[in-house]
Amino acid sequence: MSDPLCRPHWERAAASPRMSTAEERFAAIREFFLQQLKMAGSSRRELYSFPKAGAPSGEKTERDVVLEWARCDAAVNDILLGIQRAFEKAEERGDVVTSFRYCEPHIVNTVTEGARRRRC
Repeated sequence: MSDPLCRPHWERAAASPRMSTAEERFAAIREFFLQQLKMAGSSRRELYSFPKAGAPSGEKTERDVVLEWARCDAAVNDILLGIQRAFEKAEERGDVVTSFRYCEPHIVNTVTEGARRRRC
């Protein structure tokens, strides 16, 4: 069996849905999102850390949005599943995911579904 610490952050996150720190959660979410972008053909290697050109001042960067998700109480597994669903839906529609913001509605849905499952 391989050493679990040698696996990518997102695989460790899947094995441990409640990671202990926001930094670990952020790394797992960031790595998984960038991996999905790569698999979809994007050459991006990092989250955007500057606001979109022409965006109102004070608008959150992509990095800020991911960090907010990392700090919330949702299970990392549910967040990763939402990201995966966003890419699947985009492919079905012939769309391209260009930003983490595209994933947010899908994340909200999977986090809500996960919370319902855990209550039952």
